[in-house]
Amino acid sequence: MTNNEIVEILAKDRVVEKIISQITDGGKKAKDPDTLGDLANDIYLSLLQDKNLEKIYAEGHQKFYIARICTNNIISSSSRYYCQYLKPRVLNVGWNDNYNKLEDGGKE
Repeated sequence: MTNNEIVEILAKDRVVEKIISQITDGGKKAKDPDTLGDLANDIYLSLLQDKNLEKIYAEGHQKFYIARICTNNIISSSSRYYCQYLKPRVLNVGWNDNYNKLEDGGKE
């Protein structure tokens, strides 16, 4: 079975989305729930390119493997997910807060 076929099966069953939901308690514990769909898509893309996916799938360890990838992406401040989706939002929020203070004449 190829990576494309495996990822198609996983995507039809929404495996990555379910695991992300479990890890983040349905998005309640996510730093930005709006970006969780992007995280799922990125994980599917990385699985398509993963050289070990066929072996992991054949051994039946795909859910554990995906859970590990999801967890690492969600909790790490150096993960691709954090750097690409969360960090720009944090910087933007900080900039907007400072800008609003300047518009209010520096009042809190």
